[in-house]
Amino acid sequence: MTAPPVPAPARMPALEPMPAAARAPVPEVGPPRGRARIPRRASLGAALGLIAGLAAHPMRSAAASAPEPIPFTPDVFPVDDLVGEVQDLVFTEANLDGSLVGEDGRRFRLAADVLFAFDSADLGPRADAILGDLIDRLRAAHATRVRVDGYTDSVGESAYNIALSHRRADAVAARIRSALPGIAVTAAGHGEDDPIADNATSVGQALNRRVSVTVLG
Repeated sequence: MTAPPVPAPARMPALEPMPAAARAPVPEVGPPRGRARIPRRASLGAALGLIAGLAAHPMRSAAASAPEPIPFTPDVFPVDDLVGEVQDLVFTEANLDGSLVGEDGRRFRLAADVLFAFDSADLGPRADAILGDLIDRLRAAHATRVRVDGYTDSVGESAYNIALSHRRADAVAARIRSALPGIAVTAAGHGEDDPIADNATSVGQALNRRVSVTVLG
């Protein structure tokens, strides 16, 4: 038995192509006022370069508009020439107990309290060592003329102090003559004149009781 024939499928009507939709124009949105416009089709590198330029632009503008620095000139004050007397430097040296003080090897100060007993012009036991040191220094200075001056503090009568200081100067001069017979030695007493310290204190009085020896030539 023969199968009945299969009817042919109905042909679907051909679909006509839809007309291409008109593309709506994309409005160009302008950049905010004062900012640069970046093209839509710009490459990434170009965009980054433009952004970097925008970032640097304000700095260049600020640098260009900054005022130039005002040059600084220090104040100059006129200085008058200083004219004055130049004092000679004096170098002093002393022995351990300060009983002999030398200045420049030509002026020497001896402590009277070490050379003599109180109210006396007789050289004491310690005088030999001190005067021996003095004589060595006079010899080193090649002294030919020496002056010896005696001084006291301001305690007591002025006339008495002058006499005591003179006798003490004579005692030191005699010791120098005996050790160095070729030297011309003169002696004088000045009492409380020419103090080197304050006579109102015991320390100052002790410094003023002295015998000075000066090399004159």
